[in-house]
Amino acid sequence: MLAPFPSPLTGIPSRVPTTCFVYGTLMSTEVLQTLLGRTPPMVSGVVLHQHVRHPVKGKVYPAVIPSAMAAASRCNDGRYIKDDASGNDTSVQGVLLLNLSMKEIKILDYFEEEGIDYIRTEVDVCVPESAISNVDFALLDRNGPLPPRGGCEQGMRCLETNAYIWARGAEDLDLWKQWDFETFRGVHLKWYLESTVKPCRSEINFKT
Repeated sequence: MLAPFPSPLTGIPSRVPTTCFVYGTLMSTEVLQTLLGRTPPMVSGVVLHQHVRHPVKGKVYPAVIPSAMAAASRCNDGRYIKDDASGNDTSVQGVLLLNLSMKEIKILDYFEEEGIDYIRTEVDVCVPESAISNVDFALLDRNGPLPPRGGCEQGMRCLETNAYIWARGAEDLDLWKQWDFETFRGVHLKWYLESTVKPCRSEINFKT
């Protein structure tokens, strides 16, 4: 990992505890347990609109970019057709991590190489109303139940949170393939824990 530790906490709301929308390897409880030393409370079925998720070229993990950026890049690639067969959508389904401490946010920053590979960004996500009892909206939602960009479907509610958005550009993503969490778990998780997550945790322990 290249980012210094601790890294600046840019863009984090002043209120605590805080949340983070994750959509890739951090959806794995094994990755979270290894990295943070615990599995935070989480809400599944959370949706980030107007973004798309694709594999990073040559890697087993994905990245998210705005859907307009992905569409423009596919068009420039010369293979873009409307409603292309790659299954691209304009939303990303993931998990909302709850009750994260500032220290844990710093650890996630380090793991994601915040400022290099990803930028931690404030985003609006849609949370299932069935999960509202697990989320303290009075604490976390400064703006009330306002619809985010793209709008929330019926049965969903808007929440402002943080997400790691890809910073290196669409050319480093395989925009013609989809990233699948279950495939990652079944094929790559064990290797990923040993090759990436555990060494990262060791680096953090050494630096702190």
